[in-house]
Amino acid sequence: MLNKLSLPYKIESYFRPYGKGRISVRPVQEEELKKYKNKDVTKRKYTSSVINVCNDEVTVEITRGFRHQIRAHLSYLGCPITGDRLYGYNNLNNVRPTGIKLTCTSISIPGVIEYSL
Repeated sequence: MLNKLSLPYKIESYFRPYGKGRISVRPVQEEELKKYKNKDVTKRKYTSSVINVCNDEVTVEITRGFRHQIRAHLSYLGCPITGDRLYGYNNLNNVRPTGIKLTCTSISIPGVIEYSL
C-alpha cells in the first residue's frame, strides 16, 4: 500500500491513549476531536512523513516525536511494522515474530547533534 502513495506522504494527527493499561496510542484526526471532548487527547499535532519506500524498507521522518508515533501512524495507514505486537502483530500459524523490524538509521537535532549509523 505504501508504494502507491505519492511521496513524500505526510500524516498528521493528535494521539490518545488506548487499550489495556493504556499502553498503546491511536491517531485522532482533526474532525474526530469533538468525539473525545479532550479526554486525554494530546494538545498538539504530530507529523510523520513517509519519504521513501523501497521493497520492505520505509524511510520515515518526524520533526518532534510522541511515543509509538511511527508505529501508530504506519499501522493507521494499513502498513504495520513487521513483528510489532502492539500495532500490527498477527498470529499466523501460531508463529511469533522474533522482534520488531524497526531501525533508526540517523538522528538529527539541528544545532545540537547530527548522527548517522
